[in-house]
Amino acid sequence: MATTQDEVINRMTIARDNAREEILLDGFVDFVSFNQVHRHVMRQHPSATVSDVQAETLEMIRSIVTEGLFELGDRAGENGCFAAWEEPLEVSMQKLYDAYVTHFNNRPGWVWCCWLNETDKGERLVLSTERGKQLAQEVDERLREARDANPS
Repeated sequence: MATTQDEVINRMTIARDNAREEILLDGFVDFVSFNQVHRHVMRQHPSATVSDVQAETLEMIRSIVTEGLFELGDRAGENGCFAAWEEPLEVSMQKLYDAYVTHFNNRPGWVWCCWLNETDKGERLVLSTERGKQLAQEVDERLREARDANPS
C-alpha cells in the first residue's frame, strides 16, 4: 500500500514533537548543547539525509527560541556559565548555519557552537506533562540525596 502525503506529514510531525519533548526535558535538567539538539533530531529521523537533519535541527532551534521556550547563548559567562546572546535571532541563526552546514565536516566547530537555556515558560511546559512531573520528582530526589550525603 502506498504512503499518502498525509501519512508522511503525520510521521514528520510526530518525529518533530518527540524531538522537541526530549529537548525540553533535557533543558529542565541542564543547558542543552547544539549537539544534543542535532542528536535528538537525528534519532527521530534515522533515514533522513544529512541536509534534511541539518534543516530540521536549525528549524527546531528557531522554533523553540521563537516560542520563548529557550534562549540561545554560549558558555562564555563567568566560570563557564551560560551567557545569552543579545543579537537578533536571524544573526544567531546565520552563525549556526555557517558553523553547522557550511563547515559540517569540522565537527568540533559546531557541536558546542551554541547552548540553549530553558526559560521559565519552557519549564512550565515541561511541568505540565506527566514525563515532566516525573522528571521533576527524580531531580528533587537526587538533590535531596546529595544534600543528605553532604550535610553542611
